[in-house]
Amino acid sequence: MSEKPYIAHVCPHTHWDREWYSPFQTYRMRLVRLMDHLLDTLEQDSDFRLFNLDGQTIPLTDYLEIRPENETRLRNLISDGRIIIAFRDWGVNGPTMGHFVAWVGTYDDIKNGKPGQYRVKLLHSYAGRDCGYPGVMQVKDGSIVALTYIKYKPGSAKHSVVATRFKLSELDKKLADQKKKK
Repeated sequence: MSEKPYIAHVCPHTHWDREWYSPFQTYRMRLVRLMDHLLDTLEQDSDFRLFNLDGQTIPLTDYLEIRPENETRLRNLISDGRIIIAFRDWGVNGPTMGHFVAWVGTYDDIKNGKPGQYRVKLLHSYAGRDCGYPGVMQVKDGSIVALTYIKYKPGSAKHSVVATRFKLSELDKKLADQKKKK
């Protein structure tokens, strides 16, 4: 019996806690060093195309408060100008509250406190708000894979690690179709 080889995808990432066991400014200076190195690497190494900056959007703001001169570099590295953030939705009384969602918008949306282009529920959580700590990566065909732990089935089943795969063009089309129906 021949066994198929496993294929592993490695997604360079960081999970960024602003203040955990060190003061905020100590973490911020670590973030600045990380982001300086990351921007240089992304610009100079064509094989290094993706990085998952886990920690919502606040690391971008924290970084650019110290290095505002790098805002253009950061914008240029976001291929179509949009950012995808996958997270457990803590929005109050919204239709996706407690579920695993993706937010799509621009850096300007983040910077100016705007709602972004759209938010979409990726997976339904049957355990209230108990899901999250996602990983997000883009694969060679342009699909985005978002991974999380979540209780995705009703009943006594426990949480599982689940991935969902999509393309921004598919989400854009669904949004356009929904608007046409209204």
